[in-house]
Amino acid sequence: MAERKTSVRYSLLRLWVKLGLHIYFREIEVVGKEKVPKNVPVLFAVNHPNTALDALLTACFSPRHPWFLARGDVFRRDFMARIFRAFRMMPVYRERDGVAQVKENTEVFSKSARILARGGSLIMFPEGSHNRQWRIRDLRRGLARIATETVERNPDLVVIPVGITYFDPTYAFSDVLVQFGDPIKVSEVIGEPAHPVHRQDELMKLIGERLEEITLHIGDADYEDIYKRVKYLEQHEPGAEKLRDDFARLKKWIDECQNDPACGKAKEGELLKTVSRKTFPLIALIVTLPFWLIGKVFTIVPQLIIYGMVKKLKDDHFTGAVQFIAGLVMYTVLFIGIGVWSWFSTLTLFWFILKWGSLTFCMFFVMLWEEHFQNFRDRRFSRS
Repeated sequence: MAERKTSVRYSLLRLWVKLGLHIYFREIEVVGKEKVPKNVPVLFAVNHPNTALDALLTACFSPRHPWFLARGDVFRRDFMARIFRAFRMMPVYRERDGVAQVKENTEVFSKSARILARGGSLIMFPEGSHNRQWRIRDLRRGLARIATETVERNPDLVVIPVGITYFDPTYAFSDVLVQFGDPIKVSEVIGEPAHPVHRQDELMKLIGERLEEITLHIGDADYEDIYKRVKYLEQHEPGAEKLRDDFARLKKWIDECQNDPACGKAKEGELLKTVSRKTFPLIALIVTLPFWLIGKVFTIVPQLIIYGMVKKLKDDHFTGAVQFIAGLVMYTVLFIGIGVWSWFSTLTLFWFILKWGSLTFCMFFVMLWEEHFQNFRDRRFSRS
């Protein structure tokens, strides 16, 4: 059974968010999208390093139009709940949300299984919570529960592991690699009809192993030591042309550092410095200074608002998601507002296009300059 056609509202929302992601990230590289089947139920099992951005990247760059499960507490406000549901989000509650709400998960899981049984697709985060460490944590069994219920109705269900690697999960203008892994035919693992619970455990183990292959994974033993040694090695080599090559190199260094205690050890007395990407030529920045000043006048208010929102966050894991979502909304409103102002303050179509286009061009240089100085201040590790 083929996936149902999506609404015009969903398609437009997806296109809008996808455009925003291309602006927010310097580079998005997608690998393995061709592995995702089109006419069978697909359950995407995604690692979870960066809250909402993980779901948005998977939803926008997969060839399917998936539903996905999200933390129930973000649905408390009616306005936000309507927005989330428009983007095919369903709430999943945790014990801290209260026993009454946790009981609602049964219906959510059943609805998820019905969506999949009809040939749809669904995004899940089997780790259960977000964490930026280079590690796949123990997987929760909610995915196996949904998969089992689905297979009883539609034996064609496959699980696609998805690995998302952020080269800087906190700031804009960084790079992200999205990798779709090999499909896992669920009925071949748990049986058809579904076999006892231990077969579900086998499914979760296999998914965990596949996720470790397409993510940066360091075992529990000596995590901090190995992480620091890999970062040391990263500092001494320039970034590769492709993100997938950078990823493969980091995977190789992790393996080497885990097997060799001397690998990546800093020399005695050596000072470690972060490596930033290539910065823009000084002459180019001087020439574009007037454009930056004009663009800054129009963007200073949303920038201050976003800065204030980020400063109030208690969990900095949400920094990227807040920056992206708030920026997407406010800059869209700003872009439309400048267009309306340009239209009513000019007499001809030519001058409208010239004014609106020029101001949009200046807003681009605000991003260009701030990417340069973000690198210049060496606030982060990133690809060179």
